[in-house]
Amino acid sequence: MQNATPFSGFANLLGILGGFVHFPADDRLRHVVEMGRGSERGATYLWRRMTLWRGMTAEPFKQWDSETVRKWLECRAIAARADQAAAERSGRSGQDDCDKATAEEMVCALLKGNAATNLQSSFHDELKSLLERDEYVFRGVYDDTRFDRHVRTYLRKLIKMTKINTGFENISRYQ
Repeated sequence: MQNATPFSGFANLLGILGGFVHFPADDRLRHVVEMGRGSERGATYLWRRMTLWRGMTAEPFKQWDSETVRKWLECRAIAARADQAAAERSGRSGQDDCDKATAEEMVCALLKGNAATNLQSSFHDELKSLLERDEYVFRGVYDDTRFDRHVRTYLRKLIKMTKINTGFENISRYQ
């Protein structure tokens, strides 16, 4: 009689999913699962690691497109203005949302006409220099501390998008 482990269903799932291509981490995970020696945390860690490794090879390399970035910045500035108007209509409860939209508008307004968007490295350097500022001043801000925090958060998001060169194709209002 086979010894049932808490991971026996997981091992069967691996057999189904891993049957197409062999990945080195599959054998270690199956061993941990079938022998019942591993904890759920260890099996989950290996599963996530296999998934990340599989996902890394699937996406092709994309070239930097400065026109797409400028269009994205322009669309985000317009969407931020619309978000500000909606937040201001909600009164005091929408002040944080208004500060967040104002931060997004400020960053997009500073960058959209900038020549730094021509090269990925120069755009990244421009974002880093904006992030290093001590404080940010813009019109229509309710709370300066909260506004500075939102600007830094949005700049970090843009830095991450610039590093991996994704997300600039999505020009819809809600992201």
